[in-house]
Amino acid sequence: MGIIINQLDNKPIPYVNIGIRNKNFGAVSDEKGNFRLQFNTNQLADTLTFSCVGYQEESFPIKGILSKEKIVFAMKEKVTELPEVIVSSKKPKIRKIGIKSHNPFLQGIAQSRDINDIVEIGRLIPIENPNTKITSAHLFLHYVSVDTAVFRINFYRFQSEEPGSRMVEKSIIVRLPVSKGWHVMDLDKYNIYMQEDFFIGIEFLPNKSNNNRNNSFMYGAKLGGLNGFSRNSSLGKWEKARGAAHSLYVTVRQ
Repeated sequence: MGIIINQLDNKPIPYVNIGIRNKNFGAVSDEKGNFRLQFNTNQLADTLTFSCVGYQEESFPIKGILSKEKIVFAMKEKVTELPEVIVSSKKPKIRKIGIKSHNPFLQGIAQSRDINDIVEIGRLIPIENPNTKITSAHLFLHYVSVDTAVFRINFYRFQSEEPGSRMVEKSIIVRLPVSKGWHVMDLDKYNIYMQEDFFIGIEFLPNKSNNNRNNSFMYGAKLGGLNGFSRNSSLGKWEKARGAAHSLYVTVRQ
């Protein structure tokens, strides 16, 4: 059992991704910064990593963590520079980039490994013009296990043909009523501008109303299509989608 706080003001940090990187073992802190993990003997030599938007990543040897009953982990805020925005006299165009349709007979399932952990899907978004503003994200769902879901929107660099390091240090948490159909996540107010190709990640966060069930949802899909990824644990290994593409796209202004 542990709690994660801001080193500056000692306030709890919600929704911190905690895990052994690329080993599909982890959790996410709740709204009060608390988390719980159980380790096995094979993990004593591993390192536990804490990652959160707007904070410097922290890592701790698991062997040292187990010596205490409850530990307080402090994270430092990250100082970031705002990207340069180019002003143009041309009238901006609105475009939709990604998979904008779905096959009614085809769907994929994304499910977390643990009730206290996340599941995330990602898609490469190619940018033809620099200074592209991201205005919204759109995801088609066939089925979810709850009436209301909490999503976090992440943006990752295109590295080694898959999602890499985080590009946008803004905590974008969206709480939506969910049902079958397209779900729109408004991003216009966050003023996110991209100068290069990127991955957008839709992270399904644990919800107390899950009634001890793992996070899971069935998403719309379309045959073919490349550059779709998913992972079912915080800081877990990304797996490339095969055979079908997530029905996920963004609306941009460029």
